[in-house]
Amino acid sequence: MSDNTAVSMQKRSQESSALNIVLWTAQVILGGLFLTLGILKSVWPVEQLAGLMPWTADLLLNFVRFVGITEILGAVGLLAPLILRINPVLTPLGAAGLAVIMILSVPFHIYRGDGSQLGMNVLFLLMAVFIAWGRLIKIPIQPRL
Repeated sequence: MSDNTAVSMQKRSQESSALNIVLWTAQVILGGLFLTLGILKSVWPVEQLAGLMPWTADLLLNFVRFVGITEILGAVGLLAPLILRINPVLTPLGAAGLAVIMILSVPFHIYRGDGSQLGMNVLFLLMAVFIAWGRLIKIPIQPRL
C-alpha cells in the first residue's frame, strides 16, 4: 500500500469518527428534547401546557396527547440504539418520523401566526434530516453482536 493510500484511509477514518461524534451528539440533543416535550404533552394538564405552548389550548387534548406520544416514540428511536445497541434501523426511522412532525408543524404555526416558533421547528427538522441521512447512508449504527 502506498503512503498516499494510507494517509487517505486515515483521513477518511478521522472524518468518519468526527461525523459519528456529531451524529451521536445530535441524537442525544434531539432525542432528549423530544422525549421531554413528548412527556409534557402526554401527561401535563392542558392549563400548564398552554402556559408553555399556547397552541395546545386551541386543540383537542387527545390530539395533543397523540403528538406527545409520537414525539416520545421518535425520541426512543433516536436514543435506544445509543443505549442498547439493538435495532439500529430505529434511528433513521425515528429521525424521519420526527422530521415529518416538524414538516407538519411549520404550516400549522404559519396558519396560527406563531412566527416565533418557526426557527426552532426548522432547526429541529434539519437536525432530524441530518440524523436520518447520517445513520441510514453515511455511518449506520452497528448492532451489538
